[in-house]
Amino acid sequence: MAARSWYTCVFITILVLCNACAQTRHEGSQTATPTATAVRFESRDLRVTLEAVIGIEQERSLVRNPEWLEYVLSIENLGHTDLTVQNVKLLNDDGRYVDSASSYQQITVAPDVSSQVAGTVGRQAAGTAAGSVIPYGGSIVSVISSAVAASAAEDEADAKRLFAFRVLKDVELAPNGQVNGSAFLPKIEGANALVIRYRIADKVETIRLALPAGMQYSE
Repeated sequence: MAARSWYTCVFITILVLCNACAQTRHEGSQTATPTATAVRFESRDLRVTLEAVIGIEQERSLVRNPEWLEYVLSIENLGHTDLTVQNVKLLNDDGRYVDSASSYQQITVAPDVSSQVAGTVGRQAAGTAAGSVIPYGGSIVSVISSAVAASAAEDEADAKRLFAFRVLKDVELAPNGQVNGSAFLPKIEGANALVIRYRIADKVETIRLALPAGMQYSE
């Protein structure tokens, strides 16, 4: 009986230690904390998903100034015609558009928001695409996954090439084509929505992707 009790105690001790090790490995594998429920816009032309919002705190971001944020988007052409993603802007609570950066140099210094204001909602000439904004089973995270971003740039020349590859300005997509890219926008209070402008055939359309309530920018 004494021997059996001794073996039982040893077995229980091993189970406890294994469980502790597994928990430690699980906690060590966590790389990001969800900050808000991600959203997706879908129409007959395209599907747009906001994948992540990252800043200078994350090594994978190209942002080199704390007053900029990188909005990582996945855009898919669902139609049978080529389309061009012309631009992505930020819409604030006052109904003003703020343009995204068009060069790498812009995201290395503090943004001049006054010069980037792109006009009011009422002056926008493009039509609004018919579609719906729906939540999906993902989350906006404070750290971008390696599947979305390229490796961090080691020098300015590499950073410029990565920026040109990643920025969502005049990106052409064939039918069933997809792009994972970024809009680099000032970090401002009152950010309300992302506005994506695209051209298909002879029409220019815009879609509005509301930013999730309670979105937090991780420091």
